Amino acid sequence: MIPIPNSCVICENCILALPLSSVFDANEVMGDIRKEDFPKLGPVGSNCSDVQKAKATVYMWRHLSQYFKDELFVERDPFAIWQHLKEHFDLLKSAELIQAKYDWDHLSFSDFDSVTEYDSALQDIVDQFKACDKEMTEKELIEKTLFTFPPSDYILRRMHMKNNYGTYAELISELLLEEKQYQELLKNYYARPTRRKTYMSRVVGPDFPRLRPFGLRRNYFTWASNIENYLAQNNLSDTIVSGSNCSEQQKVQVLWYMRRHLNQDFKNEFMLEQDPLVLWQALKDHFGRMKAVELPQAIADWERLYFGDFDSVAAYDSALRRIVCQLKLCDKEVTDGQMIEKTLSTFLPSQLVRHRMHRAAKYGTYSELIFALLQEEKGNQELMRDNCTRSAQKASFKRKGRRGQSGKV
Repeated sequence: MIPIPNSCVICENCILALPLSSVFDANEVMGDIRKEDFPKLGPVGSNCSDVQKAKATVYMWRHLSQYFKDELFVERDPFAIWQHLKEHFDLLKSAELIQAKYDWDHLSFSDFDSVTEYDSALQDIVDQFKACDKEMTEKELIEKTLFTFPPSDYILRRMHMKNNYGTYAELISELLLEEKQYQELLKNYYARPTRRKTYMSRVVGPDFPRLRPFGLRRNYFTWASNIENYLAQNNLSDTIVSGSNCSEQQKVQVLWYMRRHLNQDFKNEFMLEQDPLVLWQALKDHFGRMKAVELPQAIADWERLYFGDFDSVAAYDSALRRIVCQLKLCDKEVTDGQMIEKTLSTFLPSQLVRHRMHRAAKYGTYSELIFALLQEEKGNQELMRDNCTRSAQKASFKRKGRRGQSGKV
């Protein structure tokens, strides 16, 4: 075959854009391609030399996808290739028309955040109809837009219906103008100065969540750790140590910071307290007494914890670690052996084989057991995915076989 010169560069869609009855002349497609580089291609029976056909075939072949190359592998006649491509895309017209009608029926102005997005989607559907030789009138476009307004814009729709727009472009221009005016009103509304906004901007918010009287003990430990970090950064740690010589200014600063991170109930209780050390010790004693309340609840949660009640290993592991943390904060240690035994002894009866397999593994730590269960869960998910894929393929083959048998009958 004779290769096409490097100067012959055109868009890939040009081949399918020209009608079958037209003469395929390169100068008509792109002006910078010389006529002698790409000859004319006429219908069957035209007097074209083998060199001209070879040039046309190579050029068309260069702009085909691998799918068409495999299908037309042995074809060397450019007109036959042209005819095959036209028939192929004519068959797709009916399917594209059905899809365009579906998109048109489900298009709604209220589903879009802006007029521009709606207009772009509508124009895409209109282009689909045009490609399928179906023209949409201006009246249809206007009615589609107005009758898909949200119910809250009923008055706005009535106003536009009274205007009797002649073209769809007039309606869109008016909607764009209204949208711009609405955005300007919103911008001016939120930019207006108010006393409340100015006052609230001066209030300094907390650096971390405020401490509540009946919160969990772990919340108290987190709060206490944040307070200690702040004191250490500002060289104020001595203010919560008994017997230290701290100035009144340091005490006031620490007391202000601690109260800023207390719930309103705590603020009311310690309103008259002037010593940060006393406040610190009082909070510590308060949450120390909460241990007697949280420990029975943590033990009950531990007893009710059941591996078979969870949909995934990760969810079970998260619940177990939360309960273990609660028990440790109540000065009750939970060993790896207890966590392993808790997990293995709460398998479902249908998981007896897994239970015995993991028992025989004799894991040294709870983390080893969890990693093994996670790996096993991942493998089961992949097997289920492959099984579903094979089942779907098998059902598809059965349907095709039945259609073939019904056709033979």
